[in-house]
Amino acid sequence: MNTNMSSANQSNNGGNIVINNAALQLLIASKNEAQVAEFKAETGWTWQAACETSIETATANLLASKSAAEIADFEAATGWKWSDAVDESILAGIEANLRELSQSAENDTAEDSSDKFERETGWTYGDAVDMAAELRREDSIFGTRH
Repeated sequence: MNTNMSSANQSNNGGNIVINNAALQLLIASKNEAQVAEFKAETGWTWQAACETSIETATANLLASKSAAEIADFEAATGWKWSDAVDESILAGIEANLRELSQSAENDTAEDSSDKFERETGWTYGDAVDMAAELRREDSIFGTRH
């Protein structure tokens, strides 16, 4: 995974920035506009920059956590590239955290971002996270058609 998220995982589609990293998409979408504004006011960081930095740090730490011999052994034993396994690990962790947040938010009586998401799309937030994970896994197994 390229640690330069800003250029490697974004493309410009007719003036709209398209983020190509599933984990980054999930993190960015985990806060509504009011929460993003509050986060920026409190920290001085944009929500996207904080998400990118978090994923870059996690990726760098995981990529560097094994020696070349350990990575070669892992790749031979599993058939996975180490960088792909790192990507999947980060995505799975983010999905688990978002699923947990979504489940705890269901207990709130006021409409929050997950309720609004479900009302506007017809999907529960958990279903959307599950679908994103399924699509990510299919991409890692079968590749994409770009």
